[in-house]
Amino acid sequence: MLTALVTTSGPITRLAYNLTAWKAAPRRLDLDGREVRLEGFHAMDQNTVSLTDPRGNRTVLLLIPATMTERRGNAVLARASSPDNTASPHDLLTEDPRPASAPIPKQAETSPEARWETDGGHLLIERS
Repeated sequence: MLTALVTTSGPITRLAYNLTAWKAAPRRLDLDGREVRLEGFHAMDQNTVSLTDPRGNRTVLLLIPATMTERRGNAVLARASSPDNTASPHDLLTEDPRPASAPIPKQAETSPEARWETDGGHLLIERS
């Protein structure tokens, strides 16, 4: 994964990850002749990793589970990359990305007698 990231985004000096979500890792790693510091944190979201470049710019990546379907993964990535996204990584991965169905319009109120008539009841009509 790191090799692919370096190829697309440039040099990485640090990689931060959640300690409970990942197996123990060495504190440093040599990647294409550059040292990358690996730092684990308990407080970090387990669904993300954080990359830092030599200038200190940080990029947080959402980790899409391998068990997720390609279609669902693409929907999650589209939502995560939206400029107005405020969802947490957990919510992005657990919420249904499909839009909610339109609300059913409320029908006009009917009198109890009218409801009773449509349900099979019969009103007595007084004859004069």
